[in-house]
Formats: sequence, structure tokens, C-alpha cells
Amino acid sequence: MIKSKLLISLILISIIGGCGFHTPHKNKSINAEIIGDTNSIIARKLNNNFDRNLESNLTIEISKEIKKKTAITFNNDGSDLGYQISYIVPIKFYGKDGSLLLDKKFSKSTYQQELSSSQANIILLGDTYDDLAESLVIKILRNLNYLSDS
Repeated sequence: MIKSKLLISLILISIIGGCGFHTPHKNKSINAEIIGDTNSIIARKLNNNFDRNLESNLTIEISKEIKKKTAITFNNDGSDLGYQISYIVPIKFYGKDGSLLLDKKFSKSTYQQELSSSQANIILLGDTYDDLAESLVIKILRNLNYLSDS
């Protein structure tokens, strides 16, 4: 009985592992120097994830962030009903020797419905850009972990 349960468990683990599932892992401690648009949302959020006690072996050049709000749904009268909110940040990663390792535009989008209050729309829009930037930080940190290993 125990052998059959063990065999079934091993088969299930093999199937789950074979389809690409893996347990989440924490980013290792890294540090990088940020140049370019250091006052952007993404630069501030990245700085919160760096261990400044470590030696910086990568340089990140952040270009001007792009925030877009595009109307994509409309009411019967033609007024805006919903928007696609996009946050795009071109970033270049440089090695210790100054060589370009990666030049990539990181982007994230979401849909936002128009609210009845314009003040609420402004607050929600700011929060939305902040959330999109937070998602991009995770992508950027994965790239940094990969680049710092190579």
C-alpha cells in the first residue's frame, strides 16, 4: 500500500515538473547602478529592491517612461467609457565593463473603466500606473538576476 502511494506521488510530481511548473523562488540579493531617468516610478521601485551593501556589477539606463491612456470603448453618445492604460519603459542593461547586455522596452497594459468623478479618475489612473510599474519591476528583476549570473 505504501509503495503504491509512493509510486503515484512520484508519477504526479514527474507530470507536474514536466509541464514546466516550479515552486516560486525569491530573487537573490543584487545591486545595480541606475542612470538616466532616475526620478521615474520604475527607478524608485527598483531602488527599493536593491541591496546597497553589495558591489554593483550592472548598470541600468532608464529612458523616459511612456504613459498612455487610449480610449477603446465608448457610450452610445460617443463619450469615453473605458481606456487601455499602458506603461512603457525603455531600459538598457550594461555589464561591469560597460558593454551593452540587453536593450529592451518593458511594457504592461490594463483596462480601466471611466468613473463618474473626474477626481476619482485621476487618482485611479495614478494608482494604475503604480501597479503597472510594480509588475514591470518583477520582470526587470528577473532579467537582472539572469544577467548577473552570466
